[in-house]
Amino acid sequence: MRLRELRDAIDALGGVEPWSLTGEDVIRTLALIRSSEGELTPPFADDLELPLPLLLVEHVAHVPESIILGFATLAEMEGQILSGAGFTNPFTTHCIAFLHGAVRDFRIFHRSQTGTERQFSKAEQLETNDLSDRYSDRRLEWA
Repeated sequence: MRLRELRDAIDALGGVEPWSLTGEDVIRTLALIRSSEGELTPPFADDLELPLPLLLVEHVAHVPESIILGFATLAEMEGQILSGAGFTNPFTTHCIAFLHGAVRDFRIFHRSQTGTERQFSKAEQLETNDLSDRYSDRRLEWA
């Protein structure tokens, strides 16, 4: 997958919740591409071949800054998404997964303070402006 293909795939989503994000936003704010093969920093060519078949785009809106992470295995990618630095991190605004060149939706579930399982909502997290990590027993489901 080339960088321009990633950009176009994000644009094809028609906006990413909780706030609009376009492929051009990702390219404009792209600060780092990291994989087991190493790190790349700007400038990035439009036809840059992205590393590995599993890619994760993380975007921090308040900076703004985007990074692309490449993974060798699905377990590694899921680990990043579920980690404290992943999508439940209040500073990570968007998290878009690419599996073999295609966007794949996912849902995160966690154990609430009452012990029931709930689906994580980035919009709810941002609305409450809660910076604590209250998402215990996280698990990921691919949609």
